[in-house]
Amino acid sequence: MKIVRVVALSLCLAALASGLASADWDVSAEMGRIVSEAPPLVSFPEAEGMVWKRDLAYSLAADGSLTRSQRWLVLAGPFGLPSAWRHWILPIAPGGQIDVFEAGLYDPVTSRLVLPLLPVTKEEAGLSFVELRLPPETADLVLALEFREILPRRYNVDDRLWTNVDLPLWEGEITVDVPEAAGFVWTSSEGLSPSKTTEKGRDRYAWRLVNRPAWKGGGLVADGRPSLAFSLRRGPRSSLEELGSLSAGLDLALPPALATSSTNVIRRGEALLGYVDGEARLRRDLPASWVRPQELLPAEGPWTEWERTLLLSRWLAAAGWKCDLFWQPLTELDDAVPATRTLWLRPVLSLSAPGLSQAYYLPGQAVPLGETPSEIRGKTLYRLDRGNVVSVSVPGGDALENRLILTWRLAVDEKGFASGDLVVDVFGGWFSLVGAVSPHGIEGLSFRGSPLSLGQPEVARRKAGLRVTYPVRGGLGIPGNASLLLQVPGVDPRAFSDLRRGLGPLSLQFPFVFEQAFEITLPQGYRPLDFPTRRNVETGPVRLTETFREKKRAGSIEGSSRLVVTTSVLDDGGAATLAALIQRGDQWSALTLPVRKR
Repeated sequence: MKIVRVVALSLCLAALASGLASADWDVSAEMGRIVSEAPPLVSFPEAEGMVWKRDLAYSLAADGSLTRSQRWLVLAGPFGLPSAWRHWILPIAPGGQIDVFEAGLYDPVTSRLVLPLLPVTKEEAGLSFVELRLPPETADLVLALEFREILPRRYNVDDRLWTNVDLPLWEGEITVDVPEAAGFVWTSSEGLSPSKTTEKGRDRYAWRLVNRPAWKGGGLVADGRPSLAFSLRRGPRSSLEELGSLSAGLDLALPPALATSSTNVIRRGEALLGYVDGEARLRRDLPASWVRPQELLPAEGPWTEWERTLLLSRWLAAAGWKCDLFWQPLTELDDAVPATRTLWLRPVLSLSAPGLSQAYYLPGQAVPLGETPSEIRGKTLYRLDRGNVVSVSVPGGDALENRLILTWRLAVDEKGFASGDLVVDVFGGWFSLVGAVSPHGIEGLSFRGSPLSLGQPEVARRKAGLRVTYPVRGGLGIPGNASLLLQVPGVDPRAFSDLRRGLGPLSLQFPFVFEQAFEITLPQGYRPLDFPTRRNVETGPVRLTETFREKKRAGSIEGSSRLVVTTSVLDDGGAATLAALIQRGDQWSALTLPVRKR
């Protein structure tokens, strides 16, 4: 039976009235200190808030249970916190518990409590968790949250956590208490080293985090997000064995309609793929890695992402398909890596059937079966085979397989008003980087103050690709005396953010092509006076090509900027060249084209 303890609201209020949240955390005093030390939020003009404090503490009890405690102070901006920070879900491990000691919104000026928050314990479809919802009106307030998780029968102190969050972080500390000389191992993607103290037969490791920038994600750099992992065990085998037990424990019967859907092996498997891919089968509001015991799984969903993939692997095998279950890690692995389940991002299926060649598959993938999902291109996958760790490298494809092309097809009148289309073609690895498509734009693309407004997009699947077409309109030129000064429209992929530093050596997720182009039909009788200076650069695997030309018969002008990187590994010089050429691309939207009526 799960034991869930949330400190009663009346006790919380009594503690808060005395200035204490838990026995040793004086929230008001902590806030007063940080206000005097931390930079103001205006120092981060793009941030919607700031994490003042983030502390995590881990310890192993004599009965093998792991205790993980967290403290958070989060300052909201003038428009409140982002939605993800207003909704907290804390999963309760089977047989475990969660104690919430502090949950409230504070005034950062007076350090006084403004609004206490009440966590709610829920059970839904076999999932137990504590939920905390903040009101939408959090502007200029500070969220104070402290809770403790107890995970029974772990017999290990292990975790993998990001050291940057998606808001700026002022200070934080990660501490791990383990028995002395217990063989504790850790790895930091940034090379952060902990301090170590020993007292009364226990070792304490502590990492200090200070003034960390926000992590926006979605970059081209492989393993670009800073992380820290630790464990009392090492090597991938131990955690792969734990993952194997998840799959072995799931033996849910096929839905009756699918059990007898077809006698053809391929059709039966395709019916399964279509069934689990349905949106109604997936719970997006819960962590992807949650896997419930079989007796708690709903027979027809919805399931978490990991549950869906693990069930599909067993059902496809029962349908006569060959199905090998691999696992994709968050970072590159070696024999010394800390052994923790949290190092793994997702399960991946390797499928084949009579008459069907081997292919990697992720439920819900954006490409048809037989094409490699962008999420695993260029990645190394792992599994256990008779107790041995087996790895395979998924080809990343060449640059031409990973293209992002943006083409503005416009017509402009004598007043400088333009209308037409923006066509965005996405291929290969760019699928996983460009983000969601909406009438306001594409999540992973910044239009850098473009004067053109976007209309309702049309989305079309293409062979190995996706095409998004936006109707666009707006002022593109400044009119003069029978002349126009046109602005070149431009786009900035968010995926370039980590490449701008120019620091190598650098590992990319995949080789790529990024191209932006325009085709502008001019008013009748208008011709270009001049074109910007072209810049063509080729340094090893990095190449930039720019073109401008007039099409007299069509009465139009065209231009393009094409950046090509033909390798996924860049040395210091290659990284510096790429950063410089990205900066040149930033100037694309600042280019102007003078045209005159003749």
